[in-house]
Amino acid sequence: MGITCIIIALLGSNHSPYAAFHVRQSLKFVVLNILLVLIGVILCWTIIVPLACIVAYGVLFVVKIICFFSICMGRAKEPVIVRSLAFLK
Repeated sequence: MGITCIIIALLGSNHSPYAAFHVRQSLKFVVLNILLVLIGVILCWTIIVPLACIVAYGVLFVVKIICFFSICMGRAKEPVIVRSLAFLK
């Protein structure tokens, strides 16, 4: 989910706590993706760090798919990986 989809979701559902929860989760994923790209670009002269960023991006992609199916079943549960990062509270 990109920034434009987050903005559309915010505009479309002002008073829904369910939608607000999922918009916050999407923002956390966007922040994590941006951080991974920045770390991978800044430390591109090494080989290990960009590869680790690619692996972490793949893990986040799998977590996004799991979250999508959770949303489809009507559950509002914060993903474990995102929940464990203290700077995203």
